[in-house]
Amino acid sequence: NHGPGVIDTELWGGDARDTTLARIGAALPVGRVGQPDELAQAYLLAMCTGFMTGAVLDVEGGALL
Repeated sequence: NHGPGVIDTELWGGDARDTTLARIGAALPVGRVGQPDELAQAYLLAMCTGFMTGAVLDVEGGALL
């Protein structure tokens, strides 16, 4: 198992934050890093859909393609 892709949170601090996130995002098929609400939506889908079982949700901007 792996975690989510790069998500734009305060954990990406530092002087080069914007440059780093832009560089990482440009390398992804979607062209940007994820936002916290996008990750939250995936968690809510998994928690609230009682008929969904055994699913793998890749929330990583296409990095695994």
